[in-house]
Amino acid sequence: MAKRIIKKVMDNKDNHIINVYRDSEFNEYSVRIIGKPEADYFTDDKDDAFATANLFKESLSNESK
Repeated sequence: MAKRIIKKVMDNKDNHIINVYRDSEFNEYSVRIIGKPEADYFTDDKDDAFATANLFKESLSNESK
């Protein structure tokens, strides 16, 4: 498997961790919230993956308000 973490986003308030992975075998990026596998997001666009990770962080922060 050729998957590696290329970005980690942390929400310091609630300790959510969102990782962006690059899978070179499938030429794909995935965004994963640790502990929420139903929220996994897959794309072939790096910028889209980074933007989605930031949106996930904002969404999780808004959930806890």
